Amino acid sequence: MRSSTSNFEQERKSRRQWKIRRPIRYAGWGFLFFVVLIALAEIFVFRNVRTYGYSPGFLGQIAELDASFAQADEERIDIAIFGDSEGMDALRPDLLAQYAGLDVRRIFNFSLSGGSAYDIAQIYKRYKSHLPHLRMAIIEVNEFQLNNSDAEKDIKFKFFAGLRDRIEVMDKNNYGE
Repeated sequence: MRSSTSNFEQERKSRRQWKIRRPIRYAGWGFLFFVVLIALAEIFVFRNVRTYGYSPGFLGQIAELDASFAQADEERIDIAIFGDSEGMDALRPDLLAQYAGLDVRRIFNFSLSGGSAYDIAQIYKRYKSHLPHLRMAIIEVNEFQLNNSDAEKDIKFKFFAGLRDRIEVMDKNNYGE
């Protein structure tokens, strides 16, 4: 009789433990699913150049640049402007053409807000095959980029840097804010 009571008690304890472990197990699987979901979103959406560069708003500047360039006459462009926000705001093709006595369709501004020297090079590579008559380029770069000895390595958080690029530049001295 005593053994049946102890078996009954043991079975009751194991049921109680099972009821306690079940939510913990489900929470663990849920947490794992959440981490995998966030990692996949980070890789394929948030740090994907296509998504990052083409989203609307501040980050959608590449798409806006593509749309503007699609409306331009590629054959007429012989002066290009590459730079950051200062180049975007200060070097306006309409004003430059007016003061230089040129046709405004000869000048196109490829500047990006927040653009670095690396971004300027990537934008040039992207469009150079579409500019057969380019004879002059105005390049505007902020002085802090020229004073940085590692500017070519500092490509994290830029338009053309993917997740792999950002991981490569992170080390013990550069945590990637």
